[in-house]
Parts: sequence; C-alpha cells; structure tokens
Amino acid sequence: MLPKPAILLPPNTVQNGPDAIAIYHSSAARYSEKMNVTAVGLVDAVVYMSRRSGGAEYLAEILTPGEPVFVEDDTAHDGDESIERCLLSEDRWGFQVSLPSPGQRNNCTPPMSSAFAPLITEVRLGGGQVEGFVEMTEAPGAGPFVLVVLDGRTDRVSVSKSLDMHTTNGLVFFTIDKNYMKGDQSGAVAVYQATVMDFPVGSALSQIQPLDAFVFAGPGNRPSPNLTETLVPGRQPYQLSNSLREGGFHLSRCGVATWSRDPGVFWEAPQTPGQLNQCPWPKICPHSSVNPNTPGTAEDGEYIELWHPSARRVSLQGIWILLFSAHNNKPYREISLSGHFTTSKGYFLLGSDRLVPAPSLRLPPNTIQNGPDAVALYRSPFGPPSVAQRGIPTKGLLDAVVYRQRGSDRDAQELSKALTPGQLPLLEDPEVLPGDEALSRCRGLYPFDLSAFSVAPPTPLRENSCPRPPPPPEGVVISEVSSRYWTNHTQQRGFVELKGPPMTSLLGLVLSVFDQDHRGTVMALPLTGFIDQDGFYIVGNVSGADQTFPESSTVPIRGAVVLCYDLFSVCRAGTPLTNSSLRDVLVFSDRKHLLSFLSTTRGRHVIPALRSVEDGPVSLSRCSCCEVRSPLSWTSSSPTPHRDNLCPSAAFSSNIDICLSPMATDWHGYSGDCSSLLQGKRIAEVADYLEQRCHCGLSALYLQGANFSCVSGWLRVWGNIQALSDHQKALIIQTSHLNPSSSRGDACSAPTIDRYTSAASALGLQIGLVIAVFLLLGLGVALFTYFYRKRRPLDYYTMELSEHAEGLVMEKKAHYENFLDRSKLIMWQDDCYIDLQSSSSSQASQVDTEDNGWIEQHQEQFCRFLTSSFLEQILSHLKSVNLLSSCEEAKIQRADQLQDQVTTLTAIISGKGSAASNVLRDFVEKSDSQVAQLIINHDLMVQLHREVLLRRCEEHRDKLNIPSLSLLLVEGLSDLQQKEHDLMQVQAIRGAQRSSLRELSLTALLDPLTRASMPPRVSLTVGVAGVGKTTWIKHLVKLWSQGAACPDISFVLPLSFCELNSLEKLSTERLLKLAFPHLPDPSLVLSSHCRTLLILDGLDHFRGTLNFSEAAPCNDPKKEMSIDELITNIIRGNLLPHVAVWVTSRPGVASLIPGGLIDRVTEIPGFSQKDIKQFLNNFFSENDYDKMIWAHLEANKTLMSLCYIPAICWIVADTLKFVMQSGSQSHLPRTCTELFAHFCLMKAEAGEPRGREPVKTELLHVSNRKLLWSLGRLAFYALLRHKYTFSEQDLKAYGIDQSLLQCSLGTGVLIREESLISIVYRFIHLSIHEFFAAIFYYISSKRAIFDLFSESTVTWPKIGFQNHFKNAFQYSQQEVSGHFDVFVRFLSGLLNPHILKPLSALVALWKDDGSQKAWQRALYTVCCVVVALWLENNQFKDDVMELLGSILSAKDCHIKKISLADNSISNKGATSLGRALLVNRTLTSLNLRSNNIGSKGMRLLAEALKTNQVLVSVNVQNNGIEEEGAQAAAELLKCNRKLVSLKRVRKIAEALKTNRTLKKLMSCTLAEALTTNHTLLFYSKHSPPSAAVQLSDIFIVQLQSNSISNKGMTALTEALRLNHGLLSLNLRENSIGVEGAKNMAQALYRNCTLQELDLTANLLHDEGVQAIADAIKFNQSLISLNLQWNFIKSPATQALAQALLSNKTMQFWSKAKGFSSFLQENAIGNEGIVYLAESLKSNTSLQTLCLQGVSAGSPGAVALADSLITNQSLQTLDLRGNTVGIEGAKALANALKINRSLKSLNLQENCLGMDGAIFIATALKGNHQLSYINLQGNGVGESGAKVISDAIRSSAPGCVVDI
Repeated sequence: MLPKPAILLPPNTVQNGPDAIAIYHSSAARYSEKMNVTAVGLVDAVVYMSRRSGGAEYLAEILTPGEPVFVEDDTAHDGDESIERCLLSEDRWGFQVSLPSPGQRNNCTPPMSSAFAPLITEVRLGGGQVEGFVEMTEAPGAGPFVLVVLDGRTDRVSVSKSLDMHTTNGLVFFTIDKNYMKGDQSGAVAVYQATVMDFPVGSALSQIQPLDAFVFAGPGNRPSPNLTETLVPGRQPYQLSNSLREGGFHLSRCGVATWSRDPGVFWEAPQTPGQLNQCPWPKICPHSSVNPNTPGTAEDGEYIELWHPSARRVSLQGIWILLFSAHNNKPYREISLSGHFTTSKGYFLLGSDRLVPAPSLRLPPNTIQNGPDAVALYRSPFGPPSVAQRGIPTKGLLDAVVYRQRGSDRDAQELSKALTPGQLPLLEDPEVLPGDEALSRCRGLYPFDLSAFSVAPPTPLRENSCPRPPPPPEGVVISEVSSRYWTNHTQQRGFVELKGPPMTSLLGLVLSVFDQDHRGTVMALPLTGFIDQDGFYIVGNVSGADQTFPESSTVPIRGAVVLCYDLFSVCRAGTPLTNSSLRDVLVFSDRKHLLSFLSTTRGRHVIPALRSVEDGPVSLSRCSCCEVRSPLSWTSSSPTPHRDNLCPSAAFSSNIDICLSPMATDWHGYSGDCSSLLQGKRIAEVADYLEQRCHCGLSALYLQGANFSCVSGWLRVWGNIQALSDHQKALIIQTSHLNPSSSRGDACSAPTIDRYTSAASALGLQIGLVIAVFLLLGLGVALFTYFYRKRRPLDYYTMELSEHAEGLVMEKKAHYENFLDRSKLIMWQDDCYIDLQSSSSSQASQVDTEDNGWIEQHQEQFCRFLTSSFLEQILSHLKSVNLLSSCEEAKIQRADQLQDQVTTLTAIISGKGSAASNVLRDFVEKSDSQVAQLIINHDLMVQLHREVLLRRCEEHRDKLNIPSLSLLLVEGLSDLQQKEHDLMQVQAIRGAQRSSLRELSLTALLDPLTRASMPPRVSLTVGVAGVGKTTWIKHLVKLWSQGAACPDISFVLPLSFCELNSLEKLSTERLLKLAFPHLPDPSLVLSSHCRTLLILDGLDHFRGTLNFSEAAPCNDPKKEMSIDELITNIIRGNLLPHVAVWVTSRPGVASLIPGGLIDRVTEIPGFSQKDIKQFLNNFFSENDYDKMIWAHLEANKTLMSLCYIPAICWIVADTLKFVMQSGSQSHLPRTCTELFAHFCLMKAEAGEPRGREPVKTELLHVSNRKLLWSLGRLAFYALLRHKYTFSEQDLKAYGIDQSLLQCSLGTGVLIREESLISIVYRFIHLSIHEFFAAIFYYISSKRAIFDLFSESTVTWPKIGFQNHFKNAFQYSQQEVSGHFDVFVRFLSGLLNPHILKPLSALVALWKDDGSQKAWQRALYTVCCVVVALWLENNQFKDDVMELLGSILSAKDCHIKKISLADNSISNKGATSLGRALLVNRTLTSLNLRSNNIGSKGMRLLAEALKTNQVLVSVNVQNNGIEEEGAQAAAELLKCNRKLVSLKRVRKIAEALKTNRTLKKLMSCTLAEALTTNHTLLFYSKHSPPSAAVQLSDIFIVQLQSNSISNKGMTALTEALRLNHGLLSLNLRENSIGVEGAKNMAQALYRNCTLQELDLTANLLHDEGVQAIADAIKFNQSLISLNLQWNFIKSPATQALAQALLSNKTMQFWSKAKGFSSFLQENAIGNEGIVYLAESLKSNTSLQTLCLQGVSAGSPGAVALADSLITNQSLQTLDLRGNTVGIEGAKALANALKINRSLKSLNLQENCLGMDGAIFIATALKGNHQLSYINLQGNGVGESGAKVISDAIRSSAPGCVVDI
C-alpha cells in the first residue's frame, strides 16, 4: 500500500462486515486477540456490516451505543472503496463509502442529485461591483425548473430564471445581478419545478415547497421566520461574518448529508464553477465542562441535555456520562462522548429515538430510569471512571444530578453523599405541570448544585423554560442555632430555628452551613413549606422539626449559618454574598477566612461562650433587645425549639463594680492589655475578655447597661448587668466580690480618657440632648406668643368683622375643608375659629394618613379591576380640577401595562397629600360604574361570602371523607356509562382503576392543562350515584372559603338542581338574590371583571327538560324565563359568558348536554380496594369487625364491587357489622337484596335495645311498617317519573307526615336537605330508593287488580302475582337506559324466602303460600318472560333444582340460558335437571360451574344429553367429576352431534374420533383426535368464555403459549397429515425450533385444507423457515402465514420470495406484525426486502405484507416501489419502524402514482422528515385508491403538516392520513 503505513498488517486482516474497529487508550497487555468485546478504555470505534451479512447489532450496542450499524455498499464505486468519517451538516458527523485516501484528508464528496431534482452546489454572495453566482446540478429526467432569488426583507421574488442553459460536467451555473444576493443583506435562493411565469418578479413568497433552497443571513440582518420556515423548515439560515470580503462570499456544498434544503452543508471554499467543489477539512477545537438536564416523565421522550458555557462548538473527547441506580449504587450504563461535539450553541443531546429534535447520541427506549437515580458527568480520558475507582467514582467528576420520587429519599443517600454532598436529591414531581416535565437548570452554573434545578417543561436543544421565581420572603431571620457537638449532654441536638411572620412561604430561601475547617458548604438546603402558626420553622434532627438535615450533615462546632434568597446559586462558599441575596448570617468561628467569603454588611462575628450556665444542652439564641442582625443580639442559653428564646432579663439583674488585671495570654490577636479593646470600641471582645475571667456565660448582650474604662491595662466594669437565671446572677456577683474595684486603688477608681460608654448609655445621652433642645425651642415660642398677644390683644368674641376680615375667614375655611375628612366636617362658626386654628395641624396630619391609607387599602383593587376607559375618566377628572399636570398624565400613559399605569397614578396622587387623595376617593365613590363599585366593595363582599359558605359547610358535614383529591380526566362518556344502570357499570368494570387516564387534582379543576390552552368554561364531572359528587363540591367550596384553593376566583356560587326544581320563572340576578341574599349587588358578582365559578350539582335530579336546540337564546341577566331556559342559556354561554360553570351528574344523564358545549370532562374514581380497607379500618376497627367484613367481601365479589361506591360501602359495612353483632356470622348476607333487607331491619331497630318483649317489638314495628308501605309507594311511582327528590307536599300526598318521619326507619333511610330556596327529601342512596320500590311492588302485586305501572289510569285487569311479576320484567326490558334493571333485580331477590326473614316484622306476607309454591310460581313467571336467567351465588340446593326442573319441563317455557354457578347443587339436583333436559326444547346454555354434582351427576347429565339435541353449551368446571365423569362425557360426544362447548372435561380425545360437530373444547389432549376428527371448529387452551361459539365455516385450533416445543410438534404434525378439516392453527409462543419447523413443512406437503398458520415468536431461524418455504411452493391451500419474531434473516427471506413465485394462494404474509419494540431479531435488511420485491412483480395473490421493524432502508424501499409499479394485488403494506428515508419515500411516491391496488400504507417512524412525507402526500394527486396512510413519527413539523393537509384536502379528501 502507498504511502507506506506506520504499522504493517498481514493480508486480509481487516475483514468484511459484520465487524468493528476500535481504538483503546490503555496498555496493550489489557487487550488481546479473541478477547470479548469491551467498552473499557474505548476511545473511538466504527461498526460495519454488509447488506448480506447483518448481525452486528451486539457490537454496536457495546461500542457505539445508540448509533446504527454502518452498511457497506459495494456498488457505490467501480473500484476500491473505503469507509470514511465526514461531517454531515453543522455539528453532525457520520460515515460514508468513498474512494480510498490513505495519508490524506478524506474525500467527503457531497452526494450527487437524482435525475429528477437539481441541487444547489455553489453560491457566491456579492456586493459592490461583484455579481452573485449560483451553481447547481442538472436534472435531465424532469422539468421544467426555475431558479428564484428572494429578498429577505420583503419575502418577495427579486430574480426568476429558467434552468434551460447549457451544462458543464453536469453542472448549471448562473450569474445574478450585483443588486441582489448581497453579502451584507439576507435572502434566499430556491429551485422549483415550475416555470418563470409561476414566479414573476415582485410576487410574494410561494407556499409551494422547493426542490432545494439556500437561505442566508447578513450581519445583523436575519431573514423573516416565514421565509426560513417555508424554504428550510427546521433549519437555521447560513450566518455570514461581519466583514464582507472584497470578492464576496464563496460558499460550496461540502457536507455529505443526503438530505437537501439545509444551509448547514455549505462551507466557505474557493469558487470552482463547472468543477467539483474544493471543500476544506473542518477544524475542531476541544473544550470541556457540561451541565445536565435530567429527564421528565415521558418515557418515549427521555433525554439528557448538556451545555457548554462558551455557547460554541467544542469537543467532548474523554467525557463520560454515567447513569447510576440507587438500588445498588452502581452505574447501570456508561456512555462515552468521545468523538462527539456540541452544537454551535454549545448544546449536546442524547436521548431516545422518538425524541424531537433528534439527539446526537441515541439511547435504547427506557434507558434513563426514574428515581431514585443519578446522572454524573466525568472527564476520564483513560477509560470508564468506574474501572479505576471503587464504589461511586468521584475522581474526574465534573457535575452530577441526583433525583428521586416521593418517598424514596433514603434510597438515594449514598449517591447524594458521594456526588452532591449536603444536598437533598431533586424531586421528580409529576403534579407540578400538566404536561411532560424535565429537571432543568435555572439558577446558576455552579457544578453539583441541585438547588439550581427546577421542574420545567422539556426544551431539548433550546434555552430552558424556567418557572418564574417567587418573591423573596420578608421578615424571616435566624432565631436559634445548636450543634450536637457543643456539649456531651444526651439531649444536645443539632438544629437551626427560623423566625418570621406566621404562614410565610419559604420558597426561594436556602439555608447554608459552613465549617471553618472546610472551604465549602457542609450543607446547602433549599427550604420548603411555610412558617408555622407560632412563627417558628425548625430545620434539624429534633422532634417536631419542619425539615430535616440531609444524611450525615449537621451544624459544625465552629463555622457559620447563612440564610439567603438563592435564585442564582450565590449561597456558596467562595462567592461574596450581596445584600440582595443575603437575608441573615451567624458566624460562630475564630477563623477570619469565613468573613472574606461571607458579606459582612449584614452579619459579624458572634463568638459567645458556648457554655450553658446550668448543666444541660446549649444553643445560640437571638434576643430582640438589639438591632436584628447585630452580633450583640446573640447569647448562649438552653435550647428552646418552637418556643421563645431564653434571653437575659432585668428580673435577674445586678449592679457590679469590678476591676480586672491584664491577661497574660493573647486572645484573638489582641494583647493582654485592655486598651486595644476599648480603643476599637469592640464590645463583643470586651465581653469575651470579661468571660475569660468570669466563666459565667457572658456575652456582649449582657453588657448593654454597663460602663467600661481601662487604666494601666486594668479593665474596670461597673453598672447594671442582666442574667438568665438566679444561678447565673450569683456567678456574676461572685466574680464582682472576687475582683472589687475598691481594692485596686487609683487604677480603677477614676475614669480616664480611655473610658468607653456602652451603646445604650450613648444612645440615652443623645436622646436627652434632643429633648432638651426641643424644650428650649418650645419655651422660646411660648414667650414670643405671650409678648405678641400682650402687645396686640384681639377680642374675637365681640369684634365686628369687616368685609375683608370675613372674606379672610371664608378663605381659611375653604383651605381647611380641603384637608379635613368630609365625613367629619364641623359646622363653621366665627366664634370657634381660634380653636380650629390651634388644632388644625394635628387634624390635618390625621386626615392625610387616613386618605393615603384609603388608597393603600384599595391599591390591589385598583390594579385588578380598573379598566382603560375608567382610567381615562379618572385622568380627565383630575386634570379638570388641576390635580394632574400634562407631564404627569404623559408619564402615566407611557407605562406599558395597564397595571403599571394604575401604580404610577396612585403613587402620584399619594404624593400630593390628602387633597388629591380626597378628590380621587370622591370621584370613585360617586361613580355608578361597576368598576368603581368593585374597587370599593369587592373585598368586603368576598369576605362576607366566604364566611357564609364556611358556615354552610360546617352545618352539613359528611360522614365520608374524600380518599384522594384527584379526578380522572376523560375524553367523554362510554356506551356503558350512557346506557347502563350505575350499579351495572360498577359491576361490569369490577372497580378497575383506569391507570391510563390522567389524574387532575381538585384544586386544578379550572386551570388550563398547558401553558398554551385556556381555562375551561364548562366543566362536567360524572360519577355514579353515591360516589361523592356533592362531597367533592363541598370540599372545594370549603377550601376556597378558607383561602386554600382557587385564589384567582372571586366568588364561588354553589347551587343544586334539587333547589332549582322548586323554581319556575325567574331571572339570573333574582336567582342569585334568592340563593345568596347576603350579596348586595349580583351584577358585580356576574360582571366580566370578576372571575366567578357557578356550581350546578346533580343534573340527574333536575326535573326540567334541557332543550338546547329549541331554547330561545337570551343574554340579559335581568330577563325572567323558565328555569329550563335559564340553565340552557347559562351552559350554552348566552348568559354569564365570563362565568365558569361546573356541572356534576350521573353518567346516564350527562349526555343531555351536547359535547360541543363542554370544555372538560372529569370522572370521580370512587374507592379502590386500598381505600375500602382504609375505610373499614377507620370506622369499623373495634372487635376486629374490619377484618371480618373484609374477609366476607373478598369471598363475595358482588358485594366487593358495590363497595367501590363510597355510599354503598358505608351501607354494606354498617349492615354486616349489625348482623355480626346479632350473632349471625355464619349467615352473613351474600346478595344485594339480602343485605338491603338486613339494612332496613337495622334502621327500624336503631336506638332500641336487643331482646325486647314480642308485644313491645310488634308495637315498635307498627309505625315502621306503615312508613315502609308509604315510602315504598312513593319510591315506586317516583321511579316511574325519574324523580329522586321530594318536597313536603309530595310526602303528604303519599300519606307520610312529620310524625312518621321521626321514627327510626324514617330517619335512617331519608335525608332532609334545607336551603334558602327549598326543603327537599331524598333516600340516602339510589339503591335504597329502588329497594323500597321493589318491596312495594312485591307486596302490592298480590292484591292489585290493575296495572301498577299506571297509577292514574284505568287499564285492563291484571289479577294475580304472576301477571304483575311478568309485567315488571316486560316493562324493564322496554327501558333502553336500564332504568329498571336494579329494581327487577331486587324484585327477583325477594322471591327467596331466606331473604324475606329479616323483613318479616316489617312486611305483611301472605300466609297461604308455602315457599316452594311461591318459588315455583315466581320461577315459572320468570321463565315465561325472559330468555336468560342468572341465579349465581344464591346458596341454592337440590330442592330448588326440583322446582327449576319442573319449570324447564313446561311447554310454554322460553328460557334459553341458565347460570347456576357458585351454588350448592349436588348429584340429586343434577338428576332433576337431567330429567328436565329430556323434554326441554328451548335451553341452549347451562352453567353449573363451582357446584358439587360429582361423577354421578355428570353421568346423569350425559345420559340426558344423549337424547337432548338442543343444548349446545355446558359448563361443569370445578365439580369434581373425576375419571368416571370424564368417561361419561366422552361417551356423550360420540353420539351427540349438536354440542358446541364443553368446558374443563379431561380425557375426551377418544370421543373426538367419532364426534363431528364439537366447536369448542378446553383443556384436553388433541393431537391423536385430529387424526380422525375432521370437523372440529374451535379448540383453545386459554380461550375466553365469550368465544364459545364460532362461525360454522371456520375450523380453528388455538394452542398459544403452551410450550409445545419440537416434541409436541412431532405428534401434532403427524395428526395434521391425516386431518382434512382443520382450517386454522395458532402455535404462537411455543418454543418450536428448527426440527419442529421441518416437521410442519412435511405436514404442509400432504395437508390440503389448512388455510391459516401462525408461528409467531418461536425459534425457527433461517433453516426452519427455508423448510417451510419449500413446502409452500407445493401447498396451494395456505392463505395466511405469520412468521414474526423468529430470528429470520435474508437467506430465509430469499427462500420465501422464491416460494411466492410459484404459490398463487397466499394472501396475508406477516414478518413483523406487532409492537416494534419486540422485533430486533427479524433483521432481514434491505437484501431480504429486495428478494421479496422481485417476487412481488410476479405474484398476483398476496394482499397484505407486514414488514415492520425489519431493518429496511432506502434501497429496500426503492425495490418495493419498483415492484409496486407492476404488482396490482397487494392492498396493505406495513413498513413501520424502518429507515425508508427521503429517497425511499420519493420512490414510493412515484410508484403510488401508477399503482391502483394499494389501499393502506403505513410508514410510521421511517425518518422521512417533512420532505419525504410531502412526497407521499403529493402522490395522492395521481392515486385515488389509497384510503389510509400513516406518517406519524417522521418529524413532519407544523408547516409540513399544513402542506400535507392541503394536499389531501384538494387531491384525496376521502383518504385518512395520520400525521
């Protein structure tokens, strides 16, 4: 090889793919031949494979994670080829096939354009005398083309030229006039497939997409966003440098990216017209340091974003990202960023494939795990950081983020210690934002600083969108500090106590703790929550702490505690703190370096003696005697968390006079002489000096009343000293006695010039001097007045005023009127003038304060409600009275926002004194405007309204609490919710929690879901009866009344439809006056200036008719109308358009409101099983009733499902407790009817003692019996009218008076609801209502003559219980909404005599009918009416089966299905049923699951079924039939030709040899039976019961997920060779290997009936599939073959393609049908696709081809497109999850213009981009057969979506396109 290589390799060393070449940074000894592939020490790597080989995925996963394997293209060049790395565009790098260039820079030639679209290859931007220049490739295969130059300032065409000139070397070039394409301006060049006439000069920018385009931006002159987004969507214009070169800018296409319309592929290069471009090799500048952005909750959009502060392109060589798991504190993924670069703006993005924009480094799905975890950034040029360091690596750590979920703080302790010491992990809070979330750096660039991160919306490759910072809390200071190291006392704890205004939010404050022995923070803790009601907030490891220290962090022995407002990460060591950030500081250290780190403007050294006077723990306490941040405020005392600090008190003061000799040792750098202390006036040092002698716990705080002097080094202290206790006082006095000043002689007796007086003494002297000066001035004024009046005496009582004097008095009077409050004016008289004059100054001052206070009081209302028009009126009025100048008016109007204008106005008026304030106040108060009234009265009205609503909430407390405060956000109502009864809905879903639905907190009900959306106007909340709709409303109203929710809402107006039922005709304002009489002016509440919430509770209780189509519109709130029209207009928005409306309803009634009027639909979820257990534990825990009730519910799923409704849960639990207390634990209710019967008995006996005499018990039930009858009658006829609430008149009409309501039953089942509008009654739950209606009907039907369903009309006679019972069933079946389903269910349950026992004392039953006779009549009636009867879980025994058998033997019985599951039927009962089946000719389905018929019973049934040819389905699961019963069933199948379904019977395979009709058989051996049975329609191992009967012409066997393996396949295929009836065989997921596949192939040679074969998810591999392919060549019956997930590669695909050439019956072929995440193994690649495409050109039978996720690229798509031109049979083509790209999309688009058979095309996630998607969409112009196209996940963008939608709308409006 030339040039000679530095290292010689043997021939053929570098092999063809699949292979990899890697560079490692380490010793050669670590890497040897034949070693396993590793990423340890990896520097760079390339993984490559050929089209035929494949199989390099494992190498790529380790060496180049997230990057696709490079595919060698041996057809790219004629000669030798190499793989070279080239720059694609801007900062994106990749490999391409090119000519070899050893020892030279890589060729990296840009791709040539196709024959159908020219590319711009070279551009010269001129200027001055230099003309512009454009070079492009020719496109001889299409045309015409036009070159268009556009002006970047106007977006209009400047030059339009046709591309019809001569070419040189396949290139076309033009010169452009020098006045256009200037290098100092912005513009664009575009190529269109059109003519010059389509783009005249001066025309506007066209929305037609160009074939290629180049957009450039001059210095400071960027083109419009419209121009950029239209021509180069998703790209940035090329930015030109500031200095224009003499010859202009020469730009050449040098990037090798295959996509077009990207200015990033152009570089500055020499101009080469008509020749290949001379592209320079790009230079790379390395740099480092990154900052992460952790992922949010969207798993398909997870990412990590890095940013370099230089904001430019830098190399990431040697940089690693490690993803740690907190479960084992080890990295679960190590990612090398070597070879990568940041973008030109400093960003680098790595994330999932679906992330938009596309990441530079792609990660497999779900790589970044949820917390507790960590992401760490390292510089490690010699390999992964985890190799060289044990445990959690810290060497080379650049930055780290530790994050967690709620409740996982402790799990992340080790990661926090190592990576971010002293900080709590970040919290992933999914409830902060309604959409996706990310952890974004928002406050500073210091590494390892978790407080800099906030939860924010994801913004990959863009500036972070950070939340607005909160205002700094005011008045919060450090109150007390304690360290657990200060004493050895057992109670010594470390904590920091803050003090501030109660309920002050601490958001934004950071508590930092410094240690004098470390140059950094011990702890930096962002504070959360609020100051407690007592004014304290405790941080630390003490009981009652509001926030704890991070693990292993506490207050040190010596250091500092800093409280700062941390928005920009300034609370760190080594950073001077500014006054704006620092809130408070306490330094308790003798090291001066801390003061250099911390600003001293608000804190100084505080080093009191850390000694407790008493024997106990000690703390530093702030006392309020001094300036709040002065060091004189601190002293040591006993800890008092959450209590007032212990401070020196005057109660323990003492007068001392002591004299201290000079100290022998230095202290804090001062000499032993005291003079230096006094000269500096360092009172704190004086206190320390004194403490060294005293040892009594003194600090500077104690010396506020003392004096000092220093003579000859002797320190004298005399005066008053306070103390904490008597003990400390005694120590101080003892020190005084030991060092009396009198004993020192002259040294301490006389004061000297060095004397120092304390700050308190100096302050007292200053105050005394000021008072003396004022006294002297006052005396002087008094003397002057005295002499003046003595010289000129005036008698104001007798003198006669002249005209001049009278005018003077009136002038002064007007002057005073301007200053005094008008409401307090004194009637002016001449004789009181002197008194007014003498007191005017104080009154005027008082009035000024009041007027300015009025403005301050209403400042918020001014800013909130003042409108522009009313502001103009105020300004005009103030100018008219000369209180506002033109300059001031202009200043107000210059403010941008209206709120700023209002603030400026109030500031100006307040500064002019009371006169101006009075004028403004008078104008507002006299105005009739709603705005003025809101300014004056809003706060008072809101406060009064809150108090009224709060009282109402307290008066109506509910027993049940809301288990959670989250609603479910739903799209709409399902058919089940609209058409089924509430209880049926609950039982259908069995209380399943729909986790896929989004939760919405109650307090966020009215908030917009995203930042771009609007708040909902009409919200609808649905929930079944009793789920708690009214309770939720009361809870929200209470929260709002307490100020804890919806602060932006001024008024909440809760109304119920029960109240509205009593109203007939009224206006909106009158309605509010009736419901809320305390609101003086409803028009203010309903105005558009206030945000008001109107709640309408219980739409299902509304008796009116909501006719939205015919109701007359009305927008006048004063106009009266019917209540129906009023509600209709409010919901429609004609009335109260600015008021938010919240409607609650049961689901079946909610559909009355058109969906177009509802902005948001939510659903109340009800109880979960966890909530049920918690409820039982809270209310029924005594005597373990909760456990017994829970056990009973688990055994009875029907009752359990009902308990998902909170109200019924209470009924069920209360009733079961009552039964248990009665001593009947063995006979607990199991059905709804039985339970409700016990409930009525419980309410009837409420408050009465057990064991009463029978006579008294009978007397007790007399009133209850009468009430039961009356309430039942009321309930039944109300149920007919859909009426659920009753007035007192309704009760009286049915004979219910107040005396009856007072009995125990009445108070137990009825609820009285009283409001200002009406008084209504209702049953405690809808089910109780329906139960009472059923009792009434049950009793009345025994003696009624006419139809009970017609109360007021005479009908044909209906005599007898049987006729009425039949009539009830018929009536319920006519109700489409299922309104009477539960009523009939209760009515059927009352037929059971066992259920009637609890009601025997309350219901008068007939005495002449025995239970069996009653049962027979009832069941006979049922059988004559219904076609299906479910009698499950009823404890039925054999005697009931005798009755049922006699009914089934009747001639007029029409019942077809009976379910007797979960009863107690033995072989005797089965005998009765068997006898009936001998004569019955209607029953088709019999379910005896979970009984005990045994082998004898099965044998008797089998004998009957040999004769019965009608019954087609029998279920005998869990019946213990054993071998004998199975044998009987087998013999039955030999002669029965009608049986369709027989469940759970073993050893019946023998019978299948003669049986010809069995359609479904579960759990039996099949293979041998198939050899002789040719008519089996359906066999399934795990088929659901709903699939019992299949179509008569389909023969199906389903053996999915049964681990058949090769051994089972041998037996199965042997039978398949002889079977000639089986049509479908499902063998998915059965571990079938190559041997099994070959056996299946042999069977397919002989079997000529099998049509569908499913071998999904097995282990066939290429060899097994090739065998099947060979068989398909001869088999002409197979229509569908599914081979997905079988590790198929190109050789097997080639065999299948050849089979298609001869097979003319195959219609459906799936390679990768299913979810794309499970398809990595079917990598057939482009080569396999090419084989299939060739066969499609000849095949005319294949209709569906699924090729999802088969590693198909552009070449494969081009081959398929070529085959579609000739193939006219294929109807569905699925190419999801491949990489078709733009070229493939273009080829498919051209084929679609010709193909007329394809109806469905799926190109989801195929890297099409906007251009490729547009190609496909525009192909619809020539193809009208396509009905569905999927283009999702292709980065189409908004502009692309618009182009596609326009193309569909104009060309193929019937085609559905998913974008």
